[in-house]
Amino acid sequence: MKRLAVLLNVAPDDGAIAEHAVGTIETALSLDHAVFVFCYADGIGFARGDREMPQGETDLVTRLHHCAEHPNCKVVSCVTASERRGLTDTQLAQPIRMGGLGEWTEAVIESDRVVQFQ
Repeated sequence: MKRLAVLLNVAPDDGAIAEHAVGTIETALSLDHAVFVFCYADGIGFARGDREMPQGETDLVTRLHHCAEHPNCKVVSCVTASERRGLTDTQLAQPIRMGGLGEWTEAVIESDRVVQFQ
């Protein structure tokens, strides 16, 4: 099984790049790859479980949350970036959890490919 590490630095509302990021994760999972997503900087917006989208808008956050439920996908929100932006454990979507840069470093070492979206 191939392993992909994704550093997600873009906010969910950052347009085409955010859509491309989520599409890349979905495609990797559909190909039976293991995916580790690290939400960092503005990317922690993807980890929010309390976000509401206007009707008719593309909901990239929910799409990423569905990916996080896949058995081959782990999504971690950087604890420091989350705290800096006011995101608490209780606001995280399940099964997304908080973690540190050490986990990201480990994922990079263990992965076949690393992709950064910013």
